Amino acid sequence: DLLIAGEIEPLELISDQSGESGKHTILQERWAAEVPVREEDLPHELAEKASRSRLPGALYKAIHRHAVALNRDTYIDPASGYSVFSSVYLKRSPCCGNGCR
Repeated sequence: DLLIAGEIEPLELISDQSGESGKHTILQERWAAEVPVREEDLPHELAEKASRSRLPGALYKAIHRHAVALNRDTYIDPASGYSVFSSVYLKRSPCCGNGCR
């Protein structure tokens, strides 16, 4: 099963603290690291359009827009290889200040 960040998965525990054996189901939020959007994840037509563009940063901007469209927090900057926060993340939390982009 594939878990997406923020999904809640039931966790079964066996409790015998009071001499009783029984299954108790509790809910536990399971954090799964989100995989950043990469250049390879761009739809072919968007990647082609960005590669033909003469505007500076066209490729990273296309990847950023695609990450935002997918509601993803991070993407890989094609120039540096760094994982960079998208505006989706930055609307919730401040920039870490490492100067990635």
